Amino acid sequence: MKGVLTGVATLAAIALAFSSSASAHGSYICTGNVLFTTFDQNIVVPDGASCGLKSDTVNGNISVGNNASLAVGFSTVNGNVDVGSDSVLGIDFGTVTGNTSVGAGSVATIIYEAVNGNYLALDASSDLSLSSFESVTITGGTYTISGNTIAKNLTCDGGATGSGGGNNIGGHNNGCTLQ
Repeated sequence: MKGVLTGVATLAAIALAFSSSASAHGSYICTGNVLFTTFDQNIVVPDGASCGLKSDTVNGNISVGNNASLAVGFSTVNGNVDVGSDSVLGIDFGTVTGNTSVGAGSVATIIYEAVNGNYLALDASSDLSLSSFESVTITGGTYTISGNTIAKNLTCDGGATGSGGGNNIGGHNNGCTLQ
């Protein structure tokens, strides 16, 4: 009987580890890697924690604390992504249907991504490549903006410095150096 119970407990643990859907109650606190999961809730990455989302769907917002990191690959976020100060954001091969904002001292790398909302960086480092955005605003900090499609305006102010090129800007380039 003990062997049967151990086997059942092991199968239950495996089923939970590869669950295709997370609980719909409250926010999911992410402090590790998550694969092939659908979240019908917000995700919170606490201060100082790291979170990796691969091939996931998030039907909610993602909030990244200070001194934290978030890596998102091959995933869809049906909401906003908000990153605190001194944090790291990496997004590639996916979609964010809302806005993305990055706090002071943070580093953001967005490659082959569709951001259907706005991108805002405040005194942060931004590397935006081969992606699409509604609009991009960079205030202070540094940037590289290359090969993107920006539906509306691209704005750099507050001492933002950087470079880039090959962008398709539907509106105006307001103060960004692109070569």
